[in-house]
Amino acid sequence: MQPEISTSMKKIFTLILLFTIFNFSNNAFAFGKPSGSAQRLANSIDLEMYLLRKGSTVNIALFSKGTEIPKELIIERMSTAPLSNYRTAITLTKEQLTELKTNGKLLLEDLYPESRQLDSYYRLVITLNDGAIKTYPGIFLSRASGDEGVTFGDHRHDEAMFATEESKIEYTYEQFNIVFKIERKNSKVLITIGAKQSKLEGEWTVERKSSAPLATFRKTKSIYGEDLEAILNGERVFLDEYPESRKLDSYYRLVIIDKDRNKLELPSLFLPGDSSN
Repeated sequence: MQPEISTSMKKIFTLILLFTIFNFSNNAFAFGKPSGSAQRLANSIDLEMYLLRKGSTVNIALFSKGTEIPKELIIERMSTAPLSNYRTAITLTKEQLTELKTNGKLLLEDLYPESRQLDSYYRLVITLNDGAIKTYPGIFLSRASGDEGVTFGDHRHDEAMFATEESKIEYTYEQFNIVFKIERKNSKVLITIGAKQSKLEGEWTVERKSSAPLATFRKTKSIYGEDLEAILNGERVFLDEYPESRKLDSYYRLVIIDKDRNKLELPSLFLPGDSSN
């Protein structure tokens, strides 16, 4: 009887060992996968992004077909310039996320995209409610030639998909009775400002930025005293002796802080670089 008992015990130990190994393998495999709730949430967020570059402007159309919205949605971009990396271009607000889920569509504009002389990439990065982060593949957006050159990101769609349902109010300098002109003269830039009928007294500043990656608006000219008086009574021409590189596009704008300390940033004007044609 002793040999039969030993054989039975061996079989039992073998079964226990096999069960333990099988159970451990399943747990290890499950550990490497997203949790069930996170996976279901990710699957219920169905987003698509389309890009349109027209001259110096990049429009973004987001479409949502899912039943859920992420906790956070960021649009990142990068150019093909050396050492360029993805960085945040747009972070959607809670109101925008709600609009995206409600209407299934959201139109955005990248106000300061990469230089239109360079190719770019855009991608979506979402944060789920449990903190998990999902990064979508980058969408390629080719450079645009000239002021009216049109390119699409990895697709070809009619421009109508980027049009707003309601007409947007576009502020102009004329609405404030201000004349603001920029003109390139060789290596210099002439800035013409007139405001004969304007009552926007206060601190006036001309700012500029290039289309180079990470470039931001910075002060170019402070206007006060006799210069401001001349503008408010007619017109004055200034010379920007050290503008941005002529190889890059540039943007100029007028910023006014009135007597009540309200800051008014007027629309930026586009100055094409030498390679715009």
